[in-house]
Amino acid sequence: MGRALREAPLNLPLESVAGRKRKPRRCPAGGPGSFCGWVTKNSTGRSSSKPLLLWIQGGPWKSSLFSQFLENGPLGINATGSLYYRNHSLLRDFNLIYLDHPVGSGYSFDDNDRYPGTLDEASEQALTFLKRFLRLFPEYKRKEFYIAGESYGARSSVGVAYKVLKKHKQIDLKLKGAMLGVGFVFPLLELLNSTDYLFYSGLLGDFGRRTFAGWFDMIKGLVDQKHYSKATEDLNRIVLNQAPPGNMTVFEYLTGFRHHGSIARPQEPDEVEWYMEYANSENFKKIIHVNVSRVLDGCRPLLTKELINGDFYVDVKKKLEYVLNSTHVLFYTAQYDAVFPEINIESCFQKLRWYASHHFLKVKRKPWFVQGNRSLPLLGYERITGTLLYTNILWGGHDVSLDRPATRTPGDKGKHGPVARGVRLDDWLALARWIPCRPVVPSRSPTTAQLWPTGLVLRHLLPSAPYDDDSVALANWISPTPSPVADKSSRQWCPVLGLL
Repeated sequence: MGRALREAPLNLPLESVAGRKRKPRRCPAGGPGSFCGWVTKNSTGRSSSKPLLLWIQGGPWKSSLFSQFLENGPLGINATGSLYYRNHSLLRDFNLIYLDHPVGSGYSFDDNDRYPGTLDEASEQALTFLKRFLRLFPEYKRKEFYIAGESYGARSSVGVAYKVLKKHKQIDLKLKGAMLGVGFVFPLLELLNSTDYLFYSGLLGDFGRRTFAGWFDMIKGLVDQKHYSKATEDLNRIVLNQAPPGNMTVFEYLTGFRHHGSIARPQEPDEVEWYMEYANSENFKKIIHVNVSRVLDGCRPLLTKELINGDFYVDVKKKLEYVLNSTHVLFYTAQYDAVFPEINIESCFQKLRWYASHHFLKVKRKPWFVQGNRSLPLLGYERITGTLLYTNILWGGHDVSLDRPATRTPGDKGKHGPVARGVRLDDWLALARWIPCRPVVPSRSPTTAQLWPTGLVLRHLLPSAPYDDDSVALANWISPTPSPVADKSSRQWCPVLGLL
């Protein structure tokens, strides 16, 4: 995984390894409130040549800290609770923004508990964030820009990419592509019904198969009648790791598994528990300027209440097709995904109608080897058609970036762990830079942002880390700027972990 940071697992304040001189920077006041922050850049300046990537977490609505610590950020936490430097971080290819999106996810909140009820409303929040981010950090204007997410984060990424494409004149960034992993971008029940996949994988017997199929038939009836809350409640009881306290899900009862994510992993990895403890600790909250009374992901129930009716059962196919027609897309699935089985995603993807859909049905997939060399390990399978790179990751579960990173654990004495990076960044970045997209038709009727998220940006350099071009910043945004849908006393706070 990298070099161990400390043997003492959860008591290392990030400030002690940042240790950089801070320069205050203020964003011009835009009404009653203003931004203020501290920014420090590394003297090498290499980060200025990298594109900007916005990472949105899945969950749904978990903190983006999950990805930073467990999947692709430069600072990781392992199964023993030790912090380490991640050698394969996305930071090598991008300047990163980890955004708690929408407001209500992670540590973000709204004082008046007014949370988005649709994907469009949530996407408008992200658009407003990007505008304000560029006001605070104008050096990123006109940069190449990518949007990425997995699971529900892929759905959010489609929504944000769609808004950016429709309103590209309002955002001074050059959108070059979207990364969509194991994505909730098709009708939920078509993705989530894993009955046959679990049966043919050996996790369900005949009785289990009939039981699973019966539950999903019943839930489909509820959705058809638009009883969305009851349908989601039943899904929680079956597969979504949200059984009532003291109970187990139907999936857990029938399979013996303790976590619904991968058919190869019967329980959640130990590092997830360590991450939750560390990211929810008072010490860490003080470091990132979060009120110690806040609970990580504490507003998810309120956000869920709003979005179940307005988004969970809404088809975003048209938005996805627009994104596929307008920009480069890296779309990846996972072989062992028990939540959204690869075969379900593939079946849904084949029904899309976009400019290269006919060719996609005909193109043959090819094996993907390390460095393209057949004598090296096989990582998955890929297809390239038009501006799409479609990849199936071998041995990955639903948390594919957690299951299949290129890692070297601190205690493995030189033995390598999995070598898959989870995404084909080398080929895809070349694809995104050299294959032109169709021209984007601007929106004729831009809408006003519904909410005005503000937040915290943490750009973090670890001295002696293998990243010599990272910058360090701590920007605490406290802005009472009102929104069109909130009164003047409304205040929102949206934390962002940016690694730039």
